[in-house]
Amino acid sequence: MRELREGLSRRRFLAAAGLGAAGLGAAGALAGCSGEAAGSFRHSHPLRLPREAPQPTVEGAVPSGVDGVPTAYRRFVSPPYRSVHTTPGSGGPVTTFQILYGPPPTPLEHNPWWQELNRRLGVEIRPTLVPDASLGDKLQTTIASGQLPDLTYVHLGLAPAALRVIRQGAFTDLTPYIGGDAVKEFPNLARLPSYMWRNSSIEGGIYGVPRVIPIVNGRIGLYRRDWARKLGYPDPPADADQVLELFTAFAKGDPDGNSRVQTWGFGNVDTTLVQQMFGVPNVWRKESNGRLVNSIETDEFEEALRFLSRMWKAGVYHPDAPNMQFQKVQDLFMSGRTGYFAQGYIPMFGRTGTRGSLRRNQPHADAYPLIPPGHDGGKPRIFQGPGYFGFMAIPSKVGENTERAKELLRVLDYYAAPFGSEEYVFMTYGIEGRQFRYDGRGNPVSVDDDRVANWSTLSYMCQTMENAFYYPGAAEDAVLAQDVLKKAVRMSVPDPTLGLVSNLAISRGAALTQYNSDRQTGIVTGREPLRSLAEWRKGWRERGGDQIRSEYEEALARVRG
Repeated sequence: MRELREGLSRRRFLAAAGLGAAGLGAAGALAGCSGEAAGSFRHSHPLRLPREAPQPTVEGAVPSGVDGVPTAYRRFVSPPYRSVHTTPGSGGPVTTFQILYGPPPTPLEHNPWWQELNRRLGVEIRPTLVPDASLGDKLQTTIASGQLPDLTYVHLGLAPAALRVIRQGAFTDLTPYIGGDAVKEFPNLARLPSYMWRNSSIEGGIYGVPRVIPIVNGRIGLYRRDWARKLGYPDPPADADQVLELFTAFAKGDPDGNSRVQTWGFGNVDTTLVQQMFGVPNVWRKESNGRLVNSIETDEFEEALRFLSRMWKAGVYHPDAPNMQFQKVQDLFMSGRTGYFAQGYIPMFGRTGTRGSLRRNQPHADAYPLIPPGHDGGKPRIFQGPGYFGFMAIPSKVGENTERAKELLRVLDYYAAPFGSEEYVFMTYGIEGRQFRYDGRGNPVSVDDDRVANWSTLSYMCQTMENAFYYPGAAEDAVLAQDVLKKAVRMSVPDPTLGLVSNLAISRGAALTQYNSDRQTGIVTGREPLRSLAEWRKGWRERGGDQIRSEYEEALARVRG
């Protein structure tokens, strides 16, 4: 959980920097599956989304009014309301395969939270907990065994083999259970946003209940507004030239008042920021005739690449930026060495988020969200992300039993309890008096006791904690985060291939990603001339880009049909 909240995954960092899936499409970052002959997807059909229900009306809530932007909460809901009115399970065991961040939970016999979870769910949770670093290998081994647990966590980026077995029918298409009005049977699932279901679907099928995150995530960073004002830039940059001028000043103008310490604009080469400024397509662009054009094939991409080269020559980037790991990039920003930092969106705010933590270390620091301007002073093109982080799937053999499938969905409905509910409090904070207490303002505050710290680390499934702006002690951050995200989402564009399957993108994804990354770095850093972009494009097409395009176009035709 800690890694998701702080956005420390290298894969997600590369994606946020525009390096991870450049030119590959929705399945572009997937690698490790063997090739498979192209053909019709087993469950390909028009998508029938669950009908989204409105969020509960509670005091202190600030609805966004924009699809894809969570509700902001100026204070916690007091008292919490009940969202689940019947016991989900029938008393038997429920096996799970779950991702684990941090140490494993205290064993059941010594774990009051786990015992209470079983009581509340009316089942006996029997988990297989897998560290995130080994999830892909472990899931592939589990799939090969043919013994999939009742609820299986699937992350297509970490475990690409899952896409292949979904094609082969290993997991239940949940559309008959939750598509359209059927989702009313599971009220908390009905409150999950439509974009999450749409983006996690695979060619018309809904194969799991996802863990929701903002649809624009990792695309908006923080810049040192206090540095900018000190250097004579009171307003955020309004075009590409002003971006270059500002961040060059961060690197050359002694923004922290300590000439003995070298500062830079960026710790990494943030290509996403620049590509959004120049209106580069979000991986692919669908033309009116249905043909797909990859981002690297466009004039906008070439202009963004030219500007990135200018930024490098101006000394804006740390010298090690092309190869710098995420943790080092974060450390540079938090120590006052760089003036811009991008990560997962929600963890940037609040007293314990990036903004608040930086201010505790440097009281005058003002890390403020920066929506990239259009390169010519117009609007940027903000990239939408998937809007979810993995999903809990039900194996087909289990799903053949309608009553069992519904029981498991009721369990997931409990996990998906909305912010401010009794169930959300229990899943997020634990047992009152033992794991948390309420402060004088009604905010849940974790108990500082190492003995209970790992009681609830098996809770990571489809909780909604990544889909609400709530920052105790920093209520203004909730509204700020929501306002900025509303502006960004209104200017955002999706990847038109999201949810489609290209077999070649799966089998050659890693190699093409590395190829694109190497060529891009070579041009940005001056090792290769800009004119080598023509050779790069040719190499991308010959290495499978054209065939990937064709497979996505065929998938688009199937879904439309």
